[in-house]
Amino acid sequence: MFFKIIGIFWIVAGLYFVFRPASFIDRLKRKGVRTVRRILFPLALFLGVTFVSFGLRQSGVFPKVILFFGIAGIIKAFILLNSGLTGKAAEIIAKVPPLFYRAGGLIYVLIGVFLFLLKS
Repeated sequence: MFFKIIGIFWIVAGLYFVFRPASFIDRLKRKGVRTVRRILFPLALFLGVTFVSFGLRQSGVFPKVILFFGIAGIIKAFILLNSGLTGKAAEIIAKVPPLFYRAGGLIYVLIGVFLFLLKS
């Protein structure tokens, strides 16, 4: 049940990036560095925790690679929270073309469908 709820969240987030990437870019351009930290920290932390949870519950080599990426995502989230690089990251993210967000949104949807269909 946990993965179904997380999968739905990933699908909704992916659809948001597919259909409305400009609103996310505009929001990043308008916000200050503190607000960007408040947005990016939970996203990176949630991504890391999801990957760690998946990697711990499954057996095999691929889930262990996903586990590694999850741990790296959690570490990245805490580095992003405490460093001065957040402003530079926000500038870089805001300059990326919307096609990149649409492609990322499709990847989010695929991950969400995979998590939704996963049998625990």
